[in-house]
Amino acid sequence: QNIINALEKEPTHIRAVISVALYTGARRGEIVGLKWDDIDLEEGTLSIKRSVYKPHGEPAREKPPKTVSSIRTIAIPQVLCDILREHKSEQDKRIAYLGDSWYRGNYVFTEADGHVMNPQTPTKQFDHFLKRHGIRHLKFHGLRHTSATLLLANGCDIKTVSSRLGHTSIDTTNIYLHVLAKADKAAADCFDKMAERK
Repeated sequence: QNIINALEKEPTHIRAVISVALYTGARRGEIVGLKWDDIDLEEGTLSIKRSVYKPHGEPAREKPPKTVSSIRTIAIPQVLCDILREHKSEQDKRIAYLGDSWYRGNYVFTEADGHVMNPQTPTKQFDHFLKRHGIRHLKFHGLRHTSATLLLANGCDIKTVSSRLGHTSIDTTNIYLHVLAKADKAAADCFDKMAERK
C-alpha cells in the first residue's frame, strides 16, 4: 500500500514501469521487452512475447521468454490501463519533439532516444524510488513475489496465479502458499498471546 500511495507522486514513466511489475508479476526482462503491440488497452490485456537481457559491455538484446509457458497473455486492471495510457501520451510527445532522432522500436520502456531500456535500469529506478519515499529496501524482483502473494491472499486460485507468472509448474507457485500459511499461523499466534495476557 505504501508503494501504491507513493507512486501517485512519481513521474509517469517511473509509475508505469513499477506498476507493470506490481500488477502483472512479470519478470524484469519481460517488462523491458514489452512493445506497444503487446498491449491492448481497450480489452485490458498484456502479452509477454520476449525478454531483454544485456551482455556485459554490449547493447541490450532480445531473446525468447524463459520457458514456453512464459509466453502468455494476461488480463490487466483498469488502473494499470490508465497509467499506461498516460505513459503512452507522454512518450508520443517526446517522439513528436525528437522526430527522426527517435528510434522507432515501439518499446513501452525506452532509453531517452527510443532504444530498448537497459534491463538494469528498472532496478536502479526502483531503488531510488524506495529511498525517496522512505520505504524499506525491496528488490525489483520482489514486486513479482508481492503480486503473486496479494492475488493468493485475496482468493485468486493457484492455477491462475501460476499462469499469470508464466510458471512451468504449479509446484513453483506453491512457494507463495507456504508464505501465506506462515502468515496465517502468525495471526493465530496473536490470539494465544492475547489469551496469555489475561
